[in-house]
Amino acid sequence: MPTSSQPALVNSHRATASIDIRLLTRVKPLPVLSDGAPILLDALSDATLTFDELADTLASFPTIVARLMSLANSPWSSPASPVTDLDSAIARLGLDVVRSVSIALTIAAPFNPMHCGAFSARRYWSSALLAALTASRIAVATGPNIGFSSPAARTGGLMHNVGLLWLADALPKETDRALAIAAENSMTSVNEALLSTCGVSYCQAGAALSDAWHIPQPIAAGMAYHLPAATGTTEERFARLITLVTAMISSYYKESTTGIDPALYEILNIDTNTYGQAFDDLVRTVPVIQELVDTLFHRKNQSME
Repeated sequence: MPTSSQPALVNSHRATASIDIRLLTRVKPLPVLSDGAPILLDALSDATLTFDELADTLASFPTIVARLMSLANSPWSSPASPVTDLDSAIARLGLDVVRSVSIALTIAAPFNPMHCGAFSARRYWSSALLAALTASRIAVATGPNIGFSSPAARTGGLMHNVGLLWLADALPKETDRALAIAAENSMTSVNEALLSTCGVSYCQAGAALSDAWHIPQPIAAGMAYHLPAATGTTEERFARLITLVTAMISSYYKESTTGIDPALYEILNIDTNTYGQAFDDLVRTVPVIQELVDTLFHRKNQSME
């Protein structure tokens, strides 16, 4: 059974979504994804997507293509010669990086968290990309019995904390206070602090967005991973995977392995060796991910601590 420190997953997150939307849209309109974005997110979560299909899909999104081209030609990529076309950029960056970056750019577009002083774009996007990579690796190691694909796990990892991005945009002062409270008190989680200052957690905000954006399951369960999912379902396993991955990331930043519920291993059928390898991979990947984030999301006046 989960420990008392683990959030309970009950039957459905749908009941909370409309409440969250009403609260947050009093301040700012509901964020809207760009035209075609849901189709793009769905395609990028498809395990059967080929190299050519990925290039054809991205060709309809010139802003993303431009950012991919820039990344392929950046010091982070360090190409031997200039990359001048999308196919070459995908080949240079690799399918996994292109998937992750394209999803990140898609979900970042509607939000502007710059007025939330405590919000760190570097920490946010590093955590999102680390969650994507680690969730994908665990899904591969666990095998088909987990019930969802590695690309779906990657998408879920990237989108798991998008509710925080919304709160930093819609309620910047309240979110700033919450992040400060969580930073000052290691016993208070960001979600707990947000509930006290904003009235909603970022998982509740994520659940509201998943409804509004018509995000399919199980990815929607990952966006609401501290909220309800019926036990024994694919949605529960997906939510538990995101819970495990975020606990691993938190453990890395806090330099502690306490608070990770062994029951998560059982539900996901993960042995300690698989977990240990995934955690070691996460630690080794952090510098690369942070450099990638610095390349992609560095903007003036935005916290990049």
